[in-house]
Amino acid sequence: MVYTSRARWTTPERTVVEDVVNKHSAEDSLPSKPECEFLIEKNPVLQKRNPSSVKAFIYNNLKKRASI
Repeated sequence: MVYTSRARWTTPERTVVEDVVNKHSAEDSLPSKPECEFLIEKNPVLQKRNPSSVKAFIYNNLKKRASI
């Protein structure tokens, strides 16, 4: 089993993903894997992230917003 260390989300990464969080918050949905891949390709600041970590970040933010 391969273990990787958790990398904190930087402010520029959070800023880029925040637009997607807002969009999906209004739709009450999560982005698809191709949508996450497109977001990573389009934004060089997200190059060290994989689609599942982007989707998990968005899910956690949506869950946090719903509890407020």
